[in-house]
Amino acid sequence: MWRYGGHGIRIGKIDGKKVLVLSLPRMKYIRLKLRNSKWGYVIISTKNIESVLNYIRQEIEIYGKD
Repeated sequence: MWRYGGHGIRIGKIDGKKVLVLSLPRMKYIRLKLRNSKWGYVIISTKNIESVLNYIRQEIEIYGKD
């Protein structure tokens, strides 16, 4: 996460798109590519990646893909 200036809430760029980073020390992270947003990506630190992915899947199922 030092690529984005350390831990905490950071803003960076990937491929010219703005990135919002929520980074905690010694945690794994996931990178989500967003559509129709001012952010190209969101990077989130988490202890349990599978739980976050399951939550995202449920939200997509409830609210749809768009």
